[in-house]
Amino acid sequence: MGVDESGKRPCNLDEQVLLNEKMEALMRLSRRISHDINNIVTIIKGNADIIQLIGGKEGAYAKYISAILAGAKKASALASQLAVMNEKRPLNSAPVDLNLILRSMEPKLRELIYPGIEIEFEFNRSLPAFTGDRMRLEEVITHLVKNACDAMKKGGRLTIGTSNLEETPSRDSEAQGKELRWACVTVRDRGPGIDASIRSKIFEPFFTTKEKGEGDGLGLSRVYGIVRAAGGFIRIENGASGGTAFIVGFPVADSSK
Repeated sequence: MGVDESGKRPCNLDEQVLLNEKMEALMRLSRRISHDINNIVTIIKGNADIIQLIGGKEGAYAKYISAILAGAKKASALASQLAVMNEKRPLNSAPVDLNLILRSMEPKLRELIYPGIEIEFEFNRSLPAFTGDRMRLEEVITHLVKNACDAMKKGGRLTIGTSNLEETPSRDSEAQGKELRWACVTVRDRGPGIDASIRSKIFEPFFTTKEKGEGDGLGLSRVYGIVRAAGGFIRIENGASGGTAFIVGFPVADSSK
C-alpha cells in the first residue's frame, strides 16, 4: 500500500502487523537460543582450557582439545549471528538530517553499485530532523543499497529518496487521536521484485535467495533490528512495473508539545 496524495496513510495494515508480530517472536527466540548457546560454549571452552593447561599444548590429546576449542569458537560465532537482530548497544542519539546523511554518503554509495546501474537521489526539502544514531542509520542505508544492487546485477536504476509520512493510528492504538510523523528514506530498485511467498521471510536470520557463498542472509535481519531499536518501521512495496522499494521510517518528535 502506498502513501496517498495527502502524504497520509492509516497504520492498521494487517500485513505489516503480522510481519511485526512474527519478527518480534523471532527476535525473542533468537535471543534465547543465542544466550543458551553462549552458556554452553563457556562451559565447553572453560573445561577444554583446563585440560589443555594440564596436558600441555603438545600432549597426547592436544589435537582433540584444539578441535574442541575450534568448535566452541564456531558455536560462539553462530550465537553472535543469531543475536544480529537484537540491538542492545546504547544508542548514540543526536539530531540527524536524512538529507545531509545521504549527501555525505553519496560518494561511498556510488562505489557500491555495479556496472550498468544508475543511481539517483530524490530529496524532500521539507524533511524534518529527528533524534537518531547516525552510524547505524548509515549502516541501514548501506545494507539496503547493497541489497538493491544484488537485485539488479544486469543493470537498472536505483533510486534513493526521502519523504515525510503522517499516519492516523487505528482505533485500538495507544496513540489514538494523535497524528504520527515519520522521516522516511526509500531505496527502490528495478529488479524482478519480491515474490509474495517469501515477503514474510526476508528479514529472518539466514534467509537468502542468493547463491551459496554470495551472502549470509543477515543483512536485512540486521537492518530490521536497528530500525526497530530506533522506534522506526520498515516496509516493502513491489512496484506496479517491477522492482522493490524498502521504506524505512523514523519517528519525528511532536514540536507542538
